[in-house]
Amino acid sequence: MSLPDATITSPDLLFGAGKPAERPAPIFAGEQRIKAISMLASSIAEHRALAVMQLVNKDPSLVFETLPIPARAGPPVQTEFPLACLRHGLAAGYSFAVSRGFNVDELLQDETTTLLQAALAQTATRNCEADISLLLGMGADYRNMTSLDALYGVMAAAFPPKSDKHAPGAVAMLVDAKVDFAYPTSFMCPYSVLV
Repeated sequence: MSLPDATITSPDLLFGAGKPAERPAPIFAGEQRIKAISMLASSIAEHRALAVMQLVNKDPSLVFETLPIPARAGPPVQTEFPLACLRHGLAAGYSFAVSRGFNVDELLQDETTTLLQAALAQTATRNCEADISLLLGMGADYRNMTSLDALYGVMAAAFPPKSDKHAPGAVAMLVDAKVDFAYPTSFMCPYSVLV
């Protein structure tokens, strides 16, 4: 017996959207939770995906924590779990968070960004096409971003001025997702890099 295609490809079914999200009950408490949060933060910073997934699988409520992610210089940076995973290239981490009820369009970092906006902003420093594709597939909506400036970065990275090397993958995904590339007249249109 085979399932209909919609059952296999529907983001609502894959990531639990469409049903009321309930935060998982904490498993770790007290000193044990503090230690788990510290271990989770260091595992993310060190790109140890298996350790991250083992911890959140044991206690899924950890995906709703803000973690002290070690910084190269200075004190640790307080970062929400899904955003920390995105910034450190751990797609399994933020995908797991969304599957456990984390809102893919939630405003993060003091309401300055969303996961999609953060992925778009990182295209200048690393290839985030897989993250962008995954987030769009999970239902991320560009209209929930606090700023459209990240779209400039994607366009500039895809079509660098005075270059014959173009990588329009992320732009194509955004066009497919019906992102509105209309900009206010106070901004330079990113399409100008194509002219």
